Amino acid sequence: MKLAASFFYAKRILFPRAEEGRDLLGRKSLKGAMLCIGISLVPLIAVLVISESMIDGMTGRMIHLATGDLQVQYDSLSSHASGEEEFLTAAESLKKVDGVLQVMPEVRSEALASSAGIRTGAVIRGIERNVFKDNSYFSSLFDVIEGSADLSENRSAVISSKMAEILSLKPGDNVTLITVNSSGGRMTPKASVFKVRGIVSSGYQELDQLWVFISVSDAFSALASSGRQYFVNISTSDPFSPELDRVLHNVDSFLKADRENSFINLSSVYTWKELNASQTENFSSTKVMLLLVMLFIVLVAGINISSALVMIVMERSREIAILKSTGASSSGIALAFIITGLGCGAGGIIIGLPAGLFAAVNINHIITGIERMVNFITRLHSGEKFHLLNPAYYIQKIEVEVPFEELVFIVFFTLFLSFAVSVFPALRAAKEKPMDTLRKN
Repeated sequence: MKLAASFFYAKRILFPRAEEGRDLLGRKSLKGAMLCIGISLVPLIAVLVISESMIDGMTGRMIHLATGDLQVQYDSLSSHASGEEEFLTAAESLKKVDGVLQVMPEVRSEALASSAGIRTGAVIRGIERNVFKDNSYFSSLFDVIEGSADLSENRSAVISSKMAEILSLKPGDNVTLITVNSSGGRMTPKASVFKVRGIVSSGYQELDQLWVFISVSDAFSALASSGRQYFVNISTSDPFSPELDRVLHNVDSFLKADRENSFINLSSVYTWKELNASQTENFSSTKVMLLLVMLFIVLVAGINISSALVMIVMERSREIAILKSTGASSSGIALAFIITGLGCGAGGIIIGLPAGLFAAVNINHIITGIERMVNFITRLHSGEKFHLLNPAYYIQKIEVEVPFEELVFIVFFTLFLSFAVSVFPALRAAKEKPMDTLRKN
């Protein structure tokens, strides 16, 4: 039995003529199996694209808004932590290193933020006054909710939307930042009043909910010195490229050379992976777990192909016997049923792949629609606003990016699964004995 004959017979099984009604049940089962594969692929592809896009969005915000691709940390005893000018000079010198594209000096401290009798913990970030305009990541990833992201005036602050909600702050209001000096076992509080100029959001509340931005000048003058940390966040061409290790080596060599010259001392450099290790591992394990669950759904759906083919073998046993009697080989018959199984899997891919991509690409509209519908229904019963994805843990707007390599893997996995589950019914069809089958019929 030639390969072309096997393909022809598989085609007749998949697309029987109208008058072939005797195998109607098997045909319906095969259609059902194909539909099950397609339906199971929709959530798998949607979860893959959405989780990949969400993780990329959260990781990108952690890198570009919090740590940089690389982060140089200066000890408080460093000569470059002694004043604003020394600190900014040290940061500027890092631009000389090969591979460094941009630097962002930052003075960070933990504080108690207070307004109108309400208090909450805060992370104070002292940055350059024009960062929100000049830094491409700050300007693109931060949305200005109210006011303006302006730190040009002394004692001005830009706060996160969550911080504004907790303290009931609006642009023009004052917020008191309380830090603590620790010396000789004594704790001395230091309070400074700032005027809120703007309210911003990165779209990832878990990251920015405690942030209060002030200028580097105000950080040196208004924050307690014992609690300050000194960072320089470095941007490179690609934080996910192996090239990052080369830039890391260059920066580390630069710091070591300057330590010997007593120009920069008590300093260390870290990659974003080291600084965000727990979060990235959590993201990766969550994604793997979700995909495994979805793959099991596809696996269960694939078993339907096997059961449908077994039914078709039983219904077409007389036909198989006649083909064998006229010279068809067992291997040719088996190949025809394997091709049928692969065709069923391919049909499921044709159904599920575009549907899954459509759901993923339009996920923001789908989520918004569901939230509006549920909020409309429950508006009379509860004053709480329903969120399908809690903004405290997820990014509010998913920037969808399709991972083509992983989609190709899913396509090949589905085809391999279709092949694997077709082997048993194909072997059963190949073992059909013409004489016994014809004698029974």
